[in-house]
Amino acid sequence: MASVILKNVSVSFPVYSSATRSIKNRLMQSATGGQIRSESGSDRISVVQALQDINLKLESGDRIGLVGHNGAGKTTLLRVLAGIYEPNEGCVDVKGSTVPLFDISLGMDPESTGYENILLRGLYLGLKRSQIRSRMDEIADFTELGDFLNLPIRTYSAGMQMRLAFAVSTSVAPDILLIDEGIGAGDAAFLEKASERLKLFTEQVSIIVLSSHSEDLIRRMCNKALLMEHGRVIGAGTTENVLMQYRELRGEAAAQSTLAHTIMTLAEKHEEKDVAEAQSSLGTDAEVPSDLREWAHQTACLLRAGRWEAVDLDRLVREVESIADQSHEVIESQLSYLSLQVLTWHLRESERSELRRDLIGQVRRQIALMIEADPTLVEASESYLGPAYRRARAGAARHLKIEPSQIPEECSISLETLLDDSWFPGVTSKVSAVQQISKTT
Repeated sequence: MASVILKNVSVSFPVYSSATRSIKNRLMQSATGGQIRSESGSDRISVVQALQDINLKLESGDRIGLVGHNGAGKTTLLRVLAGIYEPNEGCVDVKGSTVPLFDISLGMDPESTGYENILLRGLYLGLKRSQIRSRMDEIADFTELGDFLNLPIRTYSAGMQMRLAFAVSTSVAPDILLIDEGIGAGDAAFLEKASERLKLFTEQVSIIVLSSHSEDLIRRMCNKALLMEHGRVIGAGTTENVLMQYRELRGEAAAQSTLAHTIMTLAEKHEEKDVAEAQSSLGTDAEVPSDLREWAHQTACLLRAGRWEAVDLDRLVREVESIADQSHEVIESQLSYLSLQVLTWHLRESERSELRRDLIGQVRRQIALMIEADPTLVEASESYLGPAYRRARAGAARHLKIEPSQIPEECSISLETLLDDSWFPGVTSKVSAVQQISKTT
């Protein structure tokens, strides 16, 4: 009897010569995909954690759908079940013959004839030569390729090659069938025929594991489902319940992304290498307490990992509400931080880095989004620009270890120019950087 048992399975992939330890790339880790971390003691080796602590038990009759966004770990899990990937941790026990329908043209030789490729593909599927020969005529008839089967498949169209590969792959039903994103099988007329064959094919299979973004396909083929997120299983149950949970997750994705971005920005401002600049931009009276800094950094890490169960949601709500209630204070601090970064960039060429450029662009976009969401902030932002610049002036002088008198006292540019992504003086202009960003009183 076919069965699948996974216990605490984890899969990770080392990535060499990767610069994933930069702040820029850490911010990108909140996007889709597995978690990225660095091996301790190495700046050159990063590790993508594709699967984490997967436990799964399937028996005959189970048809399970894998649901989740791109990069959630669905294909990696299928490849573990197929024996393509060995887990770094945990154990996999699969009983029964397994056929993966990931790339059904796998093993096809373009220089060999259609008939020869039927044999090759059959051998890849674990069939004996006698089994393949006994099914040769049936496979050939199903493809409807006729005399083309005597020609090298490099002469075939893509649809003809798909017909041939599909016919061979579905000629013998295995105990366990693994399908990734469904199967395309050429033109519309053949697709109807292929769908009927696939239906009969799957009815003979003991266990099916299907990964797909199509809710209709999941409903038709599966009686159970798993919801995956960042390499973890975060939901399991009946197909309809899991699909409902997935829809809710997708509906929350935009809000979660914005929230994570806000918290990570707060944490990022207070990374050890940037804490002096951040405190300068906020001023001594508005210094962020260390416990808030630590909490923000920890929360950012948890959000990146998708571990909502470990987040202090009550405090998160309070902090976000506090930000919303103090939008004027927040935007003044953002303007001060932006002015500080721009001044630092222009006053010293050695400070011009991709990181600082990215930070400038990021803060610009945040301010623009705040103003777009609350038009009343337009007038306030224009009035805050002067005081924010003067605070940034003092912070830049401390950071660069120069006298404040070396920096003009007043900002000469408008808010619109400061927030313009295309405005980046001091790079190609012959005019002094300080003259471009400031003016003397």
